[in-house]
This record gives sequence, C-alpha cells and structure tokens, in this order.
Amino acid sequence: MMAAEHATLLPAYTIIYLHWPGAQTLESTCRDTAFGKLMAEPEMKRFSEAIETRVWPAIKTKMREDAPEDEAAMIEPVLTAIDAAWTNAVTIALLNVGMNEAGPQVNAVEIMRDGGEAMTALSEAILASIPEDEADDLTLSDVTVGGEPFK
Repeated sequence: MMAAEHATLLPAYTIIYLHWPGAQTLESTCRDTAFGKLMAEPEMKRFSEAIETRVWPAIKTKMREDAPEDEAAMIEPVLTAIDAAWTNAVTIALLNVGMNEAGPQVNAVEIMRDGGEAMTALSEAILASIPEDEADDLTLSDVTVGGEPFK
C-alpha cells in the first residue's frame, strides 16, 4: 500500500500525515536517481551494511541494558515496531489536537499494512503500561476502513 492509498484511508479533517514507504521500496524507486547512485557506491554500501549489522544491533543492546526497570517491558515491543516500520510502508497522521479539563488531547493514527503485528504488540504493551485507573477509556480495537480490516 503506497502513500496515496494510505491517504485515502484518512479522514478529510486530517491535519497532517507523514509517510515512509519502507526501505526496500525506497531503494527500488530511487535506484536511478542521483541519491540511488550515490547509495550504490561501494563505500556507501559498506557504510549501510555496518549500520545494519553492527551499529543498530549495538544500539539495541545498549537500550536493553540501560532501560529502567519500570520501562524494560516496553523495550522489545518498541524495537520490534522500529524494525517493522523500517522495512514496511507506514503512515502516521495527526487528526485532531485540543485541550480540555483533563489536559491535552491528541487524536492520531498509524497505518502499517505489513508488519502490523509489531505495531499491535507495541500498542498492547503501551496500554498494559498505563495504570488501570487511568486507562478506563483506552482500547485497542479492530476497525474496517474502506472495506479493509485494521487493528
């Protein structure tokens, strides 16, 4: 699902949305551009490979080691969601921002066709981390938009 298809799922009152096509899609669509040719250079390929095989794993290890005890349960769902978002098309949209007596209110949506299981796991981990007395009206539910099922 490309950015235009994701955009058709958003309500007309959407304030702004950001779309990432996924690393493989970006690589294939940019192949013949100046940027694509630069990234195909041997030095850049080695640099990219080092990021993927050494730097990112080291960052993940450091995050796991340094996570405060009360946040440790969130590390794996966050890392899984980041990995899924890197490789899959993702759209994040801001739908509404407001203020009421409870404080700031933000309505947002994230759309990821493939890799959505990672985002569901992250959403469930976030909901589980909220104290029960503060999570009364927070739910994760299945919805149908444009005839397509989403969680």
